[in-house]
Amino acid sequence: MLVGAVAALILFPPRAKPVETDDEDESARRERLATERDTAANALFRAALDACRGLPARLTRIAEAAEAKAAALRDAREAGLNAAPHRVNPDWRPPWELERDSPRLPVIAWQLLDRAFDQLTATLDDPDADLHILASAYDQLAKAAREVAKQLENDDGQRELSSELARCAFCGKRARDVRKIITGPTSAICDECVDLCVEILDEERGD
Repeated sequence: MLVGAVAALILFPPRAKPVETDDEDESARRERLATERDTAANALFRAALDACRGLPARLTRIAEAAEAKAAALRDAREAGLNAAPHRVNPDWRPPWELERDSPRLPVIAWQLLDRAFDQLTATLDDPDADLHILASAYDQLAKAAREVAKQLENDDGQRELSSELARCAFCGKRARDVRKIITGPTSAICDECVDLCVEILDEERGD
């Protein structure tokens, strides 16, 4: 399961909002703009994660928000800011369709997104990670989210599915826990649930 409040983190130390004045020098202006952009990117990224329910369009929103966050971090680095030490929130949980234990359509690209989230949370927890490394982690997340969205939008015949990643939509068992799992366009069912369905139908028909 994905852990860490990856969207709610503020990477810079708390400070009073700089006030723009006519005497503001170039360095202070760049720092102010970088801080404001990072705050806006944090809000966008958090909103995208909260809204995500597994739809391709919402995964694309996560990608866009992650790209904005990466750009904000690079601007902050150019402005001379540094990442502040922090820890992710262990109580945070992702939307259920982003959880590895959910019965999501088993496109292979989910593996990329899972690894990207793992890398991002590890990077956020790394006290030695600089803004360049953090930006790269957000970029990888954006790339993976776009790939999952692309796979989900593809026609059934063009999707790269993995039976090993499949989970039965009825009982929740993984492919490794049953003899056979049948993957459809949007979900999967295991042989045990198929047998149970046959028994129920037989009883209803009086066979």
